[in-house]
Amino acid sequence: MQHVVVRAGHAKPLWAGHPWVHARGILRVEGEPDPSAPDVVRVVDRDGKVIGRGLLSPDSAFAVRIVDVGEVDAPLEEVLASRIRDAVALRERLFPDPAATNAYRLVHAEGDRLPGLVVDRFGDLLSAQFSTGPMHRRRAWLAERLLHATGARGLVARPGGFEAEEGIATEDVAFLAGRAPEGSIEVLEAGLRLEVDVLEGQKTGHFADQRENRVRVAEIARGLDVLDVYAGTGGFALQALRHGAASALAIEVSARAAETAGRNAERN
Repeated sequence: MQHVVVRAGHAKPLWAGHPWVHARGILRVEGEPDPSAPDVVRVVDRDGKVIGRGLLSPDSAFAVRIVDVGEVDAPLEEVLASRIRDAVALRERLFPDPAATNAYRLVHAEGDRLPGLVVDRFGDLLSAQFSTGPMHRRRAWLAERLLHATGARGLVARPGGFEAEEGIATEDVAFLAGRAPEGSIEVLEAGLRLEVDVLEGQKTGHFADQRENRVRVAEIARGLDVLDVYAGTGGFALQALRHGAASALAIEVSARAAETAGRNAERN
């Protein structure tokens, strides 16, 4: 395994728990890469003390993303598989009733100690962004574990916006595991019925990580006129109307998303 030696001023935030090693913070790289996992590196400070284990993206501004803190002997695959199971178990505790909400962020990258991996669950479909080179190279393996842990019928990969910086060819972003959706699907979010296009919609198809914000805005919108700018598929406006807003005007630059918002208004 290669050692990435970090400059003195850049090691301090890593010791405090920051998950990224910036390219300009690297003093030097020592040793030879492991042929079986050349992107797995040990991060050390200038004195040789081990900060942790990370995944190397040599062409990225964020050259290393920390996976483990300290000296870790467990194989990386075991660690990643365990964290996928932990992420799934947490969301199943948070959203126990699929009849109320079956759309949510399943894996949130560094938040679940799975850097470079974002996964949203939409019913029995998963929409994923493998946004770093190391995660992209492991996508088939990761997809298999995600489908097994969730029981979902299919997983679709979506662009994350950093492919060029990570050395990922644009034509390599498209990826499917399991069964593909035949078109848009309907999901439930805090009682709303929403159309989600996991193949062509914005980001992963729906901004699932804004669910609590939509509900909070709706709670204070009763009787008010609501302006929902950058509306996406209309979640803020529709949740506000559902909670008694006098009116809601949704504005969205994407004609496709605006049309979807209109259909969502009709179905609710």
